[in-house]
Amino acid sequence: TTTTVLEGHRITVASVGRGARLLSWGLPFGVATRDIAPGEYVCNHLMLQTLHLKQIEGLPPEANFTDLILPHTIDESSFTAVPQVPQLEECGTFMGFDRSGAQGGVGTRNFVAILPTSALSGPYARRLAEALRPCTKSLKTCDGVVALPHTEAAVEANGERPRNWDLLLRTLAGWVSHPNVAAALVVGYAGELLTPGVLRKYMEGEGYAMPEWFEFFELGGATFEEDLAKGRELVLPWLPAVDQCQRTAQPLSQLRVALQCGGSDAFSGVSGNPAAGTAAKRLIEHGGSAVLAETDELIGAESYVLSKVRDLATAHKFLDFVARFKERFWWHGGQSAESNPSGGNKLRGLYNIALKSLGAAKKKHADVSLDGVLEYSERLPLGERGYYFLDSPGNDLESIAGQVASGCNAIFFITGNGSITNFPFVPTIKIITTTDRYKLLQHDMDFNAGRYQDEGMDMASLGEELFQDVIRVSSGERTIGEAAGHSQVSIWREWALDGPVADPATLRLGERDGLPLQLEAGDDRAAKEARLLRAVSFDAWPAAGGGQGFGTERLGLVLPTSLCSGEIARKVAGELDVCRAAGGLDGGAALAAAVDRFVALPHTEGCGIGYASDGERLFSRIMLGHLLHKNVAMALMLEHGCEKTHNAWMEEELRNHNVDVHRFGFASVQLDGGIEKSTAKVRSWFVSQAEGIERSTAKAAAFGQPRPAPLPALPVALLGDTASGGAAALAASLARAFMGAKGTVIVPSSSPMLRSAAFLTELCGSRGDVAPSLSYAQPLTKAGVHVMDVPQGVRSRTEVITGLVAAGAGAVLVIGGPNAGKNIPVVGHPMVPVVHVAADEMTLESEQAATRILCDLVLGQRHSEDQEARELRWLQATVSLLADAASRRLRPKAAEAVDFQVARGPTGVSA
Repeated sequence: TTTTVLEGHRITVASVGRGARLLSWGLPFGVATRDIAPGEYVCNHLMLQTLHLKQIEGLPPEANFTDLILPHTIDESSFTAVPQVPQLEECGTFMGFDRSGAQGGVGTRNFVAILPTSALSGPYARRLAEALRPCTKSLKTCDGVVALPHTEAAVEANGERPRNWDLLLRTLAGWVSHPNVAAALVVGYAGELLTPGVLRKYMEGEGYAMPEWFEFFELGGATFEEDLAKGRELVLPWLPAVDQCQRTAQPLSQLRVALQCGGSDAFSGVSGNPAAGTAAKRLIEHGGSAVLAETDELIGAESYVLSKVRDLATAHKFLDFVARFKERFWWHGGQSAESNPSGGNKLRGLYNIALKSLGAAKKKHADVSLDGVLEYSERLPLGERGYYFLDSPGNDLESIAGQVASGCNAIFFITGNGSITNFPFVPTIKIITTTDRYKLLQHDMDFNAGRYQDEGMDMASLGEELFQDVIRVSSGERTIGEAAGHSQVSIWREWALDGPVADPATLRLGERDGLPLQLEAGDDRAAKEARLLRAVSFDAWPAAGGGQGFGTERLGLVLPTSLCSGEIARKVAGELDVCRAAGGLDGGAALAAAVDRFVALPHTEGCGIGYASDGERLFSRIMLGHLLHKNVAMALMLEHGCEKTHNAWMEEELRNHNVDVHRFGFASVQLDGGIEKSTAKVRSWFVSQAEGIERSTAKAAAFGQPRPAPLPALPVALLGDTASGGAAALAASLARAFMGAKGTVIVPSSSPMLRSAAFLTELCGSRGDVAPSLSYAQPLTKAGVHVMDVPQGVRSRTEVITGLVAAGAGAVLVIGGPNAGKNIPVVGHPMVPVVHVAADEMTLESEQAATRILCDLVLGQRHSEDQEARELRWLQATVSLLADAASRRLRPKAAEAVDFQVARGPTGVSA
């Protein structure tokens, strides 16, 4: 029988008997399940499953080995401490920014950073950096203004500390004090748990140095625009001062390189990782330092990592960190590190974590000794050279964030598939492992390590060339990624559990029955409320794909299938929107006729994460819920190329839900030849779709003009900031009206409204718990009043809104009480209107001027007005506001700060 052996996959070089171990680099990675003849293809079950999903033919019919990971133990009686490689008498230099007067250390770049303390202030940081970017174009030595938005600590002041609190503080502090940051503006809201003041106190207490120019800025202006103006006032005077910083000759002892890999393949351990390890050895000989990371990607390679180590305590600490990582993983539904390898890893020869680890460990040169083991984001010791390991997940972006916070000022990023990610203020040298991939992606890669295989270049020469490259880059030469102008960050995300659960079945998400709540029979007032709602209409568009229902606008959606294609999706959506707005040639006129605007949904998921049980279903529901949303006129999925949730995975999910995949476009950053070519493919697909609509009379008529639709046809998500009397009464009135008019309202189970006796009594005559009718992001199938479950591990309002929109909400209404918006403003969603109403029955509307600035609508008491009249007036005003927002006659204030975030749920954990 003929089989297809893919590039980078393994065959046996000798007979292997059933039950015998399979070895790679002399270390075990599996056990044969039958006799395997010489030259036979070596396959496990997960690799075959992944390749079948990608529709690769000619594969073996079944696996012939099972995975093996052997625990490593230290024989203390034979342990020998090994000192580091000797330092040269004369060490080299590079041209860097001396920060010894402030932070300490030497910068390889000269940035101004806008750092939000939490996810809640992330949209502000991004908007401020965008506003300041034009001001840096004429600067010479200032490298720019960068925002560092992240997903963490989305907790209000009265909330519980997140489980990753300590590492989060270390990370943020390490970024602020980093020598590549000449100036830093730390921003956050007074209502957050992690305010700028909290971070400053931590930094001062732990001895972190501040940059020469810095400010800890607590947001809280009357409007979002006022806060933006204040931020500009703070940063603008820094720019000319930062531009005066000059590079000077600095010793290589001030260079600290992060060793990182992503999208690895079987050749990573042959060429790319050894080249990086060789260059790191050269740097250590010159007095510098290198930092290895990704704890779970060294499981199975512990014996190699510890083959040379400084002392016994360091060896034990390394193994303790590995054991801790495994334990935390196991808490989340009994998972193991086997969930780490991605689809791209398996496609290119890394079938399991042992094989992946054996190659990843080659970033440590065989001559180099392990000098120390650091917590995530723990600072490197000052004045000491060496080779260090830093605890982190295998998730590339999360791992890099910790390495940078520890003090790394340059990054070696080794990739087999062709990962294109960059860190905002530290240069990333991307090293690809094969010449064929380099040719495919040469406009996105910096260094071709594949010359070791196909040109016979010796490893010492390859490593020396890379060593010289990092000196040039650290002295100011721009990397290809820097020239491309895209970057992203992700901090080690909070995990949901502190320990094992008694019954793992309780972590299953499952599906609810989807049936609306059984509410109290309506009285005359309920009938009046329903009539009032039916009389209101909005400008609606027919749902795409021939589905029922209406959208509020026609969106062109570029959906990244994973975190690593997110910024490219954002970039191409922006370019398409510019083309659409300009009209004219290049398809702009056709786009303008078919689409109101283009959006992308960058997120942090889809790879570098493990799920137990049905946890991956949560990600699928979120992705499909947005793809199939009634506001989406046309959509394309953009994969990175090596993730777990690649295009083939998405196609399979669509087919499993009986969705015609031909409705959608698909593009791949890696497989389509890089950023420029994949961007062109995305643009071409949308233009061809729009031109097809132009040519079709029936489609053109459907896409031509909106038509009035009754407001009850728009599913509304109802969130509450408070359970105060007025807010609860308005929420109950809205729910009754939509129920009576046969519309749909979705309330998240985390809403304070469901803890309000007033709301529950008004709505359903109950003061007890209300069981959810929908799981998180479960699509609506029946009209009525629904409660959507918000599972453990979902704490941020942004993630709650993500689930509500994925379920089918066409608008989101946030009802606040007397202090609505004063601490933290409501953040918008990229695809649907989010409106904010303040309801306060104890205060006259005329006395609520401050609240009026922060909210879209303020409702209060009027003189000589009884309760029923007030509540009907409130209802009328609120549904009119919803109609105006849905018809785009009103731009909600939440649209000033838009965010999107994918939840992980109870078992999602960084891998």
